[in-house]
Amino acid sequence: MNEKKINEIWAIGLLVITILLFISLISFDPGDIIFYTSIVNSPIKNLAGVFGAYLAGAIFFIMGWSGFILPVLCLVWAVNRLVGNEPEKLYLKLSGVLVLIISSSSLLSLFVFYY
Repeated sequence: MNEKKINEIWAIGLLVITILLFISLISFDPGDIIFYTSIVNSPIKNLAGVFGAYLAGAIFFIMGWSGFILPVLCLVWAVNRLVGNEPEKLYLKLSGVLVLIISSSSLLSLFVFYY
C-alpha cells in the first residue's frame, strides 16, 4: 500500500479514538465506577458504556480536567495524518505535549470544579 492510504487509515482510527474519548469524558459520572462509590449506577450513564466509564475515570484520576486536551490532541494528529504532514522532531513535540498537560493540570487545579 502506498503512504497516502496508510495515512488515511491512521486518520480514521485516530478520529474514532477522538470521538470515543470525547463521548466518554463529557458523559462521565462518578457513580458508574466502583472506585468512586460503593453503590454503582445500575444502568451505566456513560454514553460509551462500561469501557467509556472506566476510560474517563482513569483519565480524570490521572489528569483531572486537563484530560479534555486528549481528544483535541488526537483530532489535531488525525487531521495532520489526513493531510499528510509528517511529524518532525517527535521527541520535541511529545515533550511539548507533556508540558501542556502538566501546566493545564496545574492551572485548572486552582479552580474548584464539582461534578
